[in-house]
Amino acid sequence: MPDFIIGSPQHFFSDVVIPQYQRFVQSNSDVGAAVCAIVMTYHLYEWATGQKFRPDSFPTLYPNDLNLLERFDLARRVSNGVKHANPKIETVTQTGFSSGFSFGFARPLNIVQDDGSKVSVDELLRDLIEFWERQDQAGWPNAPT
Repeated sequence: MPDFIIGSPQHFFSDVVIPQYQRFVQSNSDVGAAVCAIVMTYHLYEWATGQKFRPDSFPTLYPNDLNLLERFDLARRVSNGVKHANPKIETVTQTGFSSGFSFGFARPLNIVQDDGSKVSVDELLRDLIEFWERQDQAGWPNAPT
């Protein structure tokens, strides 16, 4: 049986983030599952780097993943808005398809980006989870020792 105390980025990823993400994928219209998955996936950043996410330090730590800078910032804004009861981001719900369909189909939960375009929670989480899977495979190279 695993320990209750999570002691590494790998354990936080495998024991907390992945199960929460899987709950969301099973029911991608569930706002609670979406919020929990975003919050946990975003906060893995602190485990993996030993520091809070900052857009100005992300490029130094992950120069090959600059395309994810905006994704992490969206996750930060959702997480902080929920945590502090002060949402500073617009979200949209609509009729949409389950996570099993291709991204060519509409999704039920979406986040409005600063430029007015929308990104589905499915896409946001998929991109962040794939990033963390790469970090896991690489042995968490930016984790504090």
